[in-house]
Amino acid sequence: MKTQTKLQNRLLYVSLFCMMAISFFIGFLHPFLSSDNLNVHRLHVFLFNLCAGGVLLLRYSIAPGQSIMPSFFFIISIIFTISAALSRYPFAIASAFACAVIVERVRFERFPLFPVDFFRRDVPVSVKFHHAALLCLSIALLASAFSMIARMRGIPLPPKMTIDIFFLGFSFPVSLITMSLLFLNISNTREGSESFSRQFVFWAVNLGVIIFFVCILAGWAYPQIIIAALLFLPVGIMFWSFIKWYNRDSSFQMFFSGMMFFLISAISGLAYIVVKYSYFGSSSHLQKYLLELHRYVSLYGWNQAGMLLLLQKTGFRIPRLNLASLICHWLAVVIFAPCAFFCRICGLIASILYAAFFVIALRKTGDKSNSFPKPFYHR
Repeated sequence: MKTQTKLQNRLLYVSLFCMMAISFFIGFLHPFLSSDNLNVHRLHVFLFNLCAGGVLLLRYSIAPGQSIMPSFFFIISIIFTISAALSRYPFAIASAFACAVIVERVRFERFPLFPVDFFRRDVPVSVKFHHAALLCLSIALLASAFSMIARMRGIPLPPKMTIDIFFLGFSFPVSLITMSLLFLNISNTREGSESFSRQFVFWAVNLGVIIFFVCILAGWAYPQIIIAALLFLPVGIMFWSFIKWYNRDSSFQMFFSGMMFFLISAISGLAYIVVKYSYFGSSSHLQKYLLELHRYVSLYGWNQAGMLLLLQKTGFRIPRLNLASLICHWLAVVIFAPCAFFCRICGLIASILYAAFFVIALRKTGDKSNSFPKPFYHR
């Protein structure tokens, strides 16, 4: 039985790695395959954030030995992704509701139904970020379902309120759980300013992103710039906390690389908004490049680091990243992937480097207890 479980886990992990590599490559096929009947960009983003990221978040959230809910989520989220890409909204709506029910069931088994723990000082920030990640995922799924229902029924919504806006909604849960892992590994009890700074980061990140999301829907330009600039403060505090307090274990290189991606993501995101709403906005190439850079470093840089850490936390041994794997990752995500907008061959090079990153980084893997223990706490 134990051997069978290991085999099932191995197959799941291999499937996830293949899905992440495929989703990365699909992003460069948008000019060739997209049509009125197929939205390749939805496949590119949803396969990575919702399918791979969502199932890893659920596996991390369940009690040891329970895998039925993540398995259901994995299958149904793929149905949602394919249905959304093909604009088959009735199937996508039903799948979104089903996925939301699964996420809420997992959340309720581990956390209170109402997030009262957000307001408790005795609850660690890592736990709050974990709860917020699950809550954000279920809300994003429900909101995407209602946006599709409104589209089908002709109910007026803000122009930006389409299923494509949930590229952000499905990405944020992965980012939140990555922040949870960060604070989990620097969770030594400290009083005073250090404790206050962590609470500040939690509220600044969550409220900041919510307000930013509202500003996007409303089309408010200057508030977007202000919020994006203010979010540099919690990002800076997280980076300082990581450098000062993070345990130097086998995950350090992976997280350090992820934090650098995170900083570039914050800078490129702010630069994109400034360019978009300034006189530079006439330069469509600069605007497109900054958007592509921000998207790739956010998803396949920062979020990728978090997903690899989630794999490690759920029992898949990932060795310490070496220089060759990091170089492949950075060249793929920061250099070649954003440049594919100007030169298609860069997309092929980026895909090869991205695959090489996985091959080099995971050449000595297997089922093994992770480098820092997976917590499981009840309500």
